[in-house]
Amino acid sequence: MLRKIAVADAQVLTREGLISLIRGKDYEIVAAVETKEELFGLVKKTPPDLLILDYDQVHNLLKIHLELLVREFPASRILMISSNIQHENVSMILQLGITHFIHKRCNKDELVTAIKAAFRNENY
Repeated sequence: MLRKIAVADAQVLTREGLISLIRGKDYEIVAAVETKEELFGLVKKTPPDLLILDYDQVHNLLKIHLELLVREFPASRILMISSNIQHENVSMILQLGITHFIHKRCNKDELVTAIKAAFRNENY
């Protein structure tokens, strides 16, 4: 059975780049969204097994929205990607219960490793 992954990022090149890196790796890309409205519509309609999102790049996505995602859709794991690795940002994400975090400078192997860790509920 293929695991369902959705990608959320405001930048089309980042969304498409992530999809091309993970396509064909025993995962089904079920959606690629740009805005928080699209994101919440997606998870309400068809929650993915894993949501890959950039906290800095989904338009107007605030801490309260991340809290809602974690609370309302616990079956969907979240892999946070970001170029912002300031301590305050990472600490806030971890405090929300999002335990899968990777820097945007990662390579393909690191991304795949992070996805596998998320599916095993291992911190990354």
